Amino acid sequence: MSPSLYEKVEKFYAMMMRKVNSLGPEAQAFAVEMMNTARNFRVQYLSGRRPSRAELKQAALYVINKYRAMSASGKIHIHECKL
Repeated sequence: MSPSLYEKVEKFYAMMMRKVNSLGPEAQAFAVEMMNTARNFRVQYLSGRRPSRAELKQAALYVINKYRAMSASGKIHIHECKL
């Protein structure tokens, strides 16, 4: 990885973590879980295993249901943060 790319990635990661850390506990847990789900799919793609459409749909429904289960204040925190 080139030094400039590394700096950009590092800056982006720091920005995302500042946003996540500014959230309330419920919204923070949701954001971390959502990022971990996305990271798992990224790892699969990079390792050469392409997730099936059913797996992607299942993950999307999981995130949607987790969001729907959040309290109103948790949803407000997510929307205010604009992850």
